Amino acid sequence: MKKCHLSIEFAHLYADQYFSVEQQYSLQLACRKSHHAAANGESVATLVMIDDLHASEVRTDALRLRQEISQSGGWVDNIVFESSLIPGSLQFIEYIPQSLVWCETFRRERKQVLFTETVYGPTPLLSIRNGRKIPSCAALSATLLLMRLGELRSIRGVTCAEHAITIIEERFRHLEQSAHALISMTRFAPCLERVETILFEVPEESFLHAA
Repeated sequence: MKKCHLSIEFAHLYADQYFSVEQQYSLQLACRKSHHAAANGESVATLVMIDDLHASEVRTDALRLRQEISQSGGWVDNIVFESSLIPGSLQFIEYIPQSLVWCETFRRERKQVLFTETVYGPTPLLSIRNGRKIPSCAALSATLLLMRLGELRSIRGVTCAEHAITIIEERFRHLEQSAHALISMTRFAPCLERVETILFEVPEESFLHAA
């Protein structure tokens, strides 16, 4: 499998949102990392994930997103809808030691949830409602990261790389930590040495400028 040197994920976007100040700021950070890598002769693939599993409706499509990123002075190589990660995520969950997995029933929500214990406490893996299995956000993030590193069978539109950088807002810190914690419980744990996470908060003046 041919790999590039570096995979950079930025601008986590919900499908019912448009490209906003937060995404533009993460794009700026991604461009800096990309230019630095290119200056060192490294090949780079950029990626944006669109969360269509936790959105009220789908307003953003790949073409529109590419146009918005281009107008902001950047580019994106790979665009992935989160729902496309479900089969791979179900496969990833099987690598979690089953002796550390338990199921809880939530009667009011009419669903069952599989949990495992990580260093951050009980961590959801999967919810089951009306026979439909939906991996947790942490499991989906872990799956995408392993696909980017070429450790799990990738889906169309995900370029594999030797190293991965994820640029994400500070408010998603716990999600990213949980994803790494899940990976650390599997045979893929050594891959985390090839991963860098950049957490950011948008400066207040950026919002004032956008207004």
